[in-house]
This record gives sequence, C-alpha cells and structure tokens, in this order.
Amino acid sequence: MVVDLKRHRVELRYPTGSGVTKNGMSRIEFEQDPLPCDSCFFSGTAARIAAALSLSAGDEKMLKENLTALGYSDILFVALHNTDSDKIGMCLATRRKEDGIKVAVILCAPR
Repeated sequence: MVVDLKRHRVELRYPTGSGVTKNGMSRIEFEQDPLPCDSCFFSGTAARIAAALSLSAGDEKMLKENLTALGYSDILFVALHNTDSDKIGMCLATRRKEDGIKVAVILCAPR
C-alpha cells in the first residue's frame, strides 16, 4: 500500500437554497497548495474553492469553518452584519506558509 502524504482533502460547505437547512458540500482533493501565488493561470481547484467561499460568505460560522479547513487562521469579520444597503462587509484571514503569508479577503453583501 502506498500512502501519499502530500495529498490533501478538504470538504467545504455552502448554502444551496434560501432555506437555512439546505446546504451543499464540495469535496476537493489536491496535491499542492490549491491557491497558488501566480494567478495568471487557471486552476479548477482554486475556482471551486473560491466559489464555495463566496457562497458561504453570508454565513459567518460556515465561512469560518471553510477557511479553517483550508488552513487559515486569524479570521476577522468586519461589518458583516451591516444594515446599510450601500455598504458591504468583509472577512480577512491569514495562512502562514514557508514562503510567506497568504491573505484571504472575502467580500460579504449585507443581508
């Protein structure tokens, strides 16, 4: 039996409908960092991760779980529950790697 220690698997949740109990799950497997520093090339894995994060942006708990599953920490929500319709909130998170720090910024529309 061969065990590939570099292969990772993450499960990201996101809402699939207007009901609170309707959630989908995306299982994503990857061998390297799924969010490369060079964004000049298309990555299907990075696109699926970005879609799941965007869809879960309206649910603070779900978004935090997704970011934690991807190895992010220091998660900060700014004006997520803003009542002004012309302003948006955001979520910031960091992930430390050997080559530096990656920052995730997710914009969250008001509810």
